[in-house]
Amino acid sequence: MIRYEGRHFKKLARTGRLASLGEGSLLCELYHENSKLTPLSAPAVRAEMALADRAARLMPVPRSPRKVHSLGEVAELPDAGPPENALEEAIAGRRSARAFSGEAVSRRELSRLLHYSYGVTQPERGHRAVASASALYPLELYAVVWNVEGLEPGVYHYDPPAHRLDVVARGDALPRLSRCLWLDGVEARGAALALVITAFFVRSTVKYRERGYRMILMEAGEVAQNLGLLAAAMGLASCALSGFLDNELAGLVGADGFAEAALLPIIVGRKRSDNGGG
Repeated sequence: MIRYEGRHFKKLARTGRLASLGEGSLLCELYHENSKLTPLSAPAVRAEMALADRAARLMPVPRSPRKVHSLGEVAELPDAGPPENALEEAIAGRRSARAFSGEAVSRRELSRLLHYSYGVTQPERGHRAVASASALYPLELYAVVWNVEGLEPGVYHYDPPAHRLDVVARGDALPRLSRCLWLDGVEARGAALALVITAFFVRSTVKYRERGYRMILMEAGEVAQNLGLLAAAMGLASCALSGFLDNELAGLVGADGFAEAALLPIIVGRKRSDNGGG
């Protein structure tokens, strides 16, 4: 395991948050802090993305991302055919949505989304809906709600064992949320809520050290996939967003951005017929 002295953190941590960390701090903490988007770094990142997009338009690029082996020998597979069960239908039908109908999502639909994405599905052992290294469950789920039937607009924290929502803040948080996100064509006002995945890194890194950071990201991916497939199966639409101001989004849900950091926001709402996505 690589360790750095405090002087290295002072030199490398562009956000300044790690400047106080001394010897014994984990390398993954430094990486995560330095990969955050901040109000200062975001414009430069946007400019780099625009250059890359322009270069891609000017140069021919393959539109089918895959690794192609040059060997001549292959083993053919039978045609998978159309979906044969509800899970396959949800997988085939899942797309990232950028347009939403503006209709409300029901309180029960939100309950199902939360329970079957990260809720306790085996109560006798406390196991949840995704695999978690040593069942440490380092993630937390928050719902930023603005159009859910029977639920006041506000920010809520999901308590999986109790299957209930803790009130973090009341009131319409969508304007503040929108300032945290790079929506880029996503019509958030027409959606109903955003689910925000955060992580307490120490829950995993205390046992697995830097390797635990990878496990946390894998687990967040499982939760995000569950949410996307659940939304598709329920006739809803969703869109996971990788562009967001880390500390601002964490602050919105009541996290400190460091011990508990924001990993991924997912917009959820009702489908609109002209949706497009990937």
